[in-house]
Amino acid sequence: MGPTGISNIRRTILYIEGNTESITLMKQTLELIPNTELIITNNAELSLQLARKHHPDLIPAHLDPPGITGLESLALLRANDATKQIPVIAVIANGTDQDIERSMNAGFHAYVTNPSGLKEIQALISEYTR
Repeated sequence: MGPTGISNIRRTILYIEGNTESITLMKQTLELIPNTELIITNNAELSLQLARKHHPDLIPAHLDPPGITGLESLALLRANDATKQIPVIAVIANGTDQDIERSMNAGFHAYVTNPSGLKEIQALISEYTR
């Protein structure tokens, strides 16, 4: 087990985020998890190509990145045979009840509020990358 209690298996995380500060926080959070490759894009359309190419274990996706929304991105991921089984977590800026309900109804596996919920990402990585 690594220092965070997460096993040392190799994992790939594709992060869809447009905010530089949030990206920095995610990088710092994932640096604590050994054997984790972080791929970052600020473009939801590009995320679909990256997901098909890299087959990430988990995709934290901001609900409102540049381009298409996180909800639209989720729908496209689910419509593609190569990506439909990848767990996708909604990263919500303010965590309003409406945003949380909207993301869970859309089919996200879980949600975290950004940036305070990034520590929860460690637990979700452990849960979805066993």
